[in-house]
Amino acid sequence: MPDFYFWSVVLFFSILGIMIYRDRKNLEFHTIMVIKRSKKGRKLIQSVANSSPRFWNAVSLIFVIAAFVFMIYGTYLLSTSTYLVLNRMITKPAIQFILPIPQSQPINGTGFIGVPFWFLILTVPFVMFPHEFAHGVIANVNKIKIKNVGLMQVLIFSGAFVEPDERDLKKAKLLPKLKVFSSGSMTNLTIAILLLLASRYLLWPAAVPTGVLVTDVIKNSGAELAGLEPGMLIQEIDGKVLKVDYDEFTLSYTYLLMSGNITSENINSVSTMVSVGEILENYEPGQTMEIIADNEYYYVKLSGRPENSTIPYIGISGDGIRTNDFMSEFLFPFTWWLTTLSYFVAVFNLLPIYPLDGGLMIEAVAEKYTGKHAKRLTSAVTILTIFMIIFNFIGPSIISMII
Repeated sequence: MPDFYFWSVVLFFSILGIMIYRDRKNLEFHTIMVIKRSKKGRKLIQSVANSSPRFWNAVSLIFVIAAFVFMIYGTYLLSTSTYLVLNRMITKPAIQFILPIPQSQPINGTGFIGVPFWFLILTVPFVMFPHEFAHGVIANVNKIKIKNVGLMQVLIFSGAFVEPDERDLKKAKLLPKLKVFSSGSMTNLTIAILLLLASRYLLWPAAVPTGVLVTDVIKNSGAELAGLEPGMLIQEIDGKVLKVDYDEFTLSYTYLLMSGNITSENINSVSTMVSVGEILENYEPGQTMEIIADNEYYYVKLSGRPENSTIPYIGISGDGIRTNDFMSEFLFPFTWWLTTLSYFVAVFNLLPIYPLDGGLMIEAVAEKYTGKHAKRLTSAVTILTIFMIIFNFIGPSIISMII
């Protein structure tokens, strides 16, 4: 059978290639980068900025403070992982590249994570456009003109940009500069938080009903002896309504991604294990558990797990996410990726690396307080941070060969 996912990716790049060729006179080609600049979109940015300047100024001031907090936080995480690599407490690349792959399930390779192509393509507008749009709005609020907006393609990666007037930006005071530089990444973080809350408290409860469907009953287990059978719906355990929540789904998805064993079936199964496992933490082997399944009462005597007799064991496996395929195979994994990538893009952009947002903030502060030494200071901080990133990626391999 043809691999429709793979061929959909081929079709996408074929269409993209045709569009680039037909519009080639309006494009700029820079080795591996294609750029299209446009003055369209500036009016929209300006109208949003003019809608409530006081509001945007207040929000952007909060963004500046939060951006420095996350810059410190990201640098701390990077420094900590560098220390752990040096002490051989991390033996695999601590930083991994994100690469699109032409298949429906992600993979976790050595030094990279392969993200399903359409997940990554659909994530880009939700990450890049708000990021750049926020830069433009806050620039306008602070009287910094926008010269162009545009799109860019770097090999297989798409992006967007807002190009402020360099003279206006250079003449601006420190605080307006910091507001502009911090706004993009902090907008990404805000979107990640809002999306997480919406998924957890609105989308998931509406789409995933209560109860866990029993898919298998282990022979001679307490569940089989009590009369539980495949196909039954477990509704309660000792008076507690049984339902897989969004946190259990995200935990399961993350675990399976890191272990390289992610499939739709495994996501459902592990989510159920997490949900039931949290209840089992309060029990010991030999105790009896009251289970309501298909509105009937069953009394299950817990045994010990085959691999560890001290851990209580019911003797069932189940499908915790009982919703349509679109929800379980696309929408919820997509919201996980969108939230995760929005968060990591924001934190990475706030690292003190020039010309990322964090590096521009460091340079602006250095220009204000160190004058002619600003470039050197910014370069030194940038080089140190990049060195730590590279070391986190290749350090474990180097140390394993030396020691």
